[in-house]
Amino acid sequence: MDRRWLWVGVAVLLLVVAVIVALQRRKSSAPIRVQTVEDVSKPPTPPPAVEPVVNVDISPDDARKLNEAVPFAAGANPPARPYNLSAVGDEREKAITCLAAAGYYEAGDDADRQKSVDQVVLNRVRHPAFPKSICAVVFQGAERSTGCQFTFACDGSLASRQPAAAAWARARTVAEHALQGTVDKRVGLATHYHTDWVMPYWGPTLDKIARVKTHLFFRWKGWWGTQPAFRGGYAGNEPLDPRIAYLAPGLSAEAAATVGPPPVVIPNVSQATLGKNVPRLIDPDRAQYVLQLDKDAFPGSYASTALGICRGKSECTVMGWLKAEQIPRAVPIRPANMQAVSFLYRRRGSLAHDQALWNCRVFKRPDAAQCIPGTGPVGAQTTAMTE
Repeated sequence: MDRRWLWVGVAVLLLVVAVIVALQRRKSSAPIRVQTVEDVSKPPTPPPAVEPVVNVDISPDDARKLNEAVPFAAGANPPARPYNLSAVGDEREKAITCLAAAGYYEAGDDADRQKSVDQVVLNRVRHPAFPKSICAVVFQGAERSTGCQFTFACDGSLASRQPAAAAWARARTVAEHALQGTVDKRVGLATHYHTDWVMPYWGPTLDKIARVKTHLFFRWKGWWGTQPAFRGGYAGNEPLDPRIAYLAPGLSAEAAATVGPPPVVIPNVSQATLGKNVPRLIDPDRAQYVLQLDKDAFPGSYASTALGICRGKSECTVMGWLKAEQIPRAVPIRPANMQAVSFLYRRRGSLAHDQALWNCRVFKRPDAAQCIPGTGPVGAQTTAMTE
């Protein structure tokens, strides 16, 4: 046989084999694609645990450097699906109030940043790792001294920062738009965020996907950070936190009655002193209270405690010390006692809003304006303790 024909035969055979292999691959690829689609709707593991927000103890400058060194996740950043809240009436009013509070207290009077914060709240409502209502997501962990998922719910902001009417109206508008389907595509499927001057312990375990001004946004790695994971339904029965009930004037009288006032419970007083957790009134004329603070409690919770003590009073002062021997027994209070005070809460008719101040030599605060004068960083601006 002519060797040329032999090589032709070999070439034809190889071509036939190649065609058969290609057909087999094409045939086998279909069920593989179908299986992938089927698998993507099934969680491979239980939902990840929701960790408390605990930051690494480093300076803001060091935190910024570390955050900058973390690269953004490769690949697409798909947007969330539009969220259209089904609730109506009082339930809708409570949902809007909680979402607006998250946006305002976490992002300030900045509609652009509020959009991204609101989107994270809605992403959480859809994710099985979190509660299934707006208010429950926003105030998750607020019943504990640590563990708040949104800092403002535990750090005393609700007592010391009451929004101006115009700023609150803007925050409500952003929240209403979000609940009517407006999507902030920039933050994708983010379920976590933090400012760039802090470094939470959970930061390295998540995918960094977006930056909006000083806020960095993250999603879970793997399947739980993909679109199929965000299928949770809305449960309703919004648990409106009593501390923001005054920001929901649209509630019916019946609904407002079920919210009720914050319980006058004093969880941050030492068991060993001051009459079993009861703050002592030392000046009835000016409603001045003293108490011993629990050193193991979350410092921001002192403001919530003081708000409960001062509830319904037009004038009120709450002063707290960490050591029982530092607490004055009567007025006037001696300078030595005042120099040792660890927390001060004041309500006066002459003040635009209540003051909540901490001894920043003892407690680190995110804003120097929260420091008792003379206890903050050198040269820092502090809020004067005006009468």
